[in-house]
This record gives sequence, structure tokens and C-alpha cells, in this order.
Amino acid sequence: MKANTKVSRANAYRYMDVAQNWSCLDSLNVETISDALVALGKADPRTKPATSNLPTLTEDDAEYTLKIAALAEGWTRTRPGGRGWFP
Repeated sequence: MKANTKVSRANAYRYMDVAQNWSCLDSLNVETISDALVALGKADPRTKPATSNLPTLTEDDAEYTLKIAALAEGWTRTRPGGRGWFP
């Protein structure tokens, strides 16, 4: 393995654990190897958990978005020909 890859021995063992426990992980809906390692308790302790820079969508945000969509849909229906912004 050493001649063919740059994976450390420790990571190779972790990846083998993921492969051996794949049927259990399938029911947990893991999406990445990192998620699988965390679920198995085999994550590298030196790595930080993944964080997202995306803002969270709150229930109030979702309701506001739906109100805007409803207004836009209603405006489109009241336009002659129902074509909205385009002639």
C-alpha cells in the first residue's frame, strides 16, 4: 500500500472500518467519509469538525420567502395575459 498511495496507516485502518461497517452506516444517511468516521467514533482527533459558512434558514425566513412568492404569483395572475414581467 505504501508504494501505491500516500494514505497513512492510521487512515487506512479508519477507511477499512468504514468499509466493514458500511451496511450500518447506510441507515444513518452519512454523506462523506468524514461523517462516517465521526459516526463510528474513529475520527482523527487532530481534525476539526466541519463547519458551514452558510447562514441558517429560520422558520421566520421561510415564511417570509413564501409570502414573497405568493405575492409574486398573485401579481403575475392579475397582469393582462398572465405573463408577469415579460410582454
